This record gives sequence, structure tokens and C-alpha cells, in this order.
Amino acid sequence: MAIDKWSANEGTNVGLGQVGSIFTDGTTDYNNQDIVAVQFITDGTFTRLEPKSVEYMGTSTGSVTPNGVAIDNGNTFPTGMVIFGHWGRVEMATGTAILYLGGYNT
Repeated sequence: MAIDKWSANEGTNVGLGQVGSIFTDGTTDYNNQDIVAVQFITDGTFTRLEPKSVEYMGTSTGSVTPNGVAIDNGNTFPTGMVIFGHWGRVEMATGTAILYLGGYNT
């Protein structure tokens, strides 16, 4: 997703979480979403973190080039960390998080 897809105002709103968010404290599989950031409320790991394109890190093997190795459930993200990207599917293995939604002009 190119950043020029949004107007300046829309881009700011996305950054502030004004498109919407999902609170997750379990292992619900959020599929067919447009998630642009994950904020960890407690330490967390992923079962699935599937990017919408190969530019973003994720748990799928298709996301490893050029962005390092695939994330697995041995990778713990600490409380307070926020990761940014563009994911269509997120499923936590452990932890609590807020998933911030994109979605302008998509």
C-alpha cells in the first residue's frame, strides 16, 4: 500500500487510530482485515501475522524477503511495543493487543 493512497488528513487519522480498532485478549482469528498497527498491552506472540504484500514482516514464508526471517511463536513482542505494517490476518497466540485498522480508499 502506497502512502500516497490517503490524503494528508486521512493519513493523520490512520496514525491516530480514527479508522477503528480491535481489542484482542485471546486467540480469535481476525481474517480479511486491514490492520496497519499492533500495540501490545501485554507481552505477546503470534499464531498468524499475514501481510497484505511482501513488503511487510509476517509469519508466512512469503514475507521473508527482503524483510528478514518469518515471525514464529517463539518471537515475543514486549508490552508497549507498537509494530506498523499492513496485515490482512492477525491471530495472537498469547498476550493482549489493540489492532489498529486502516481502510481509507481501499
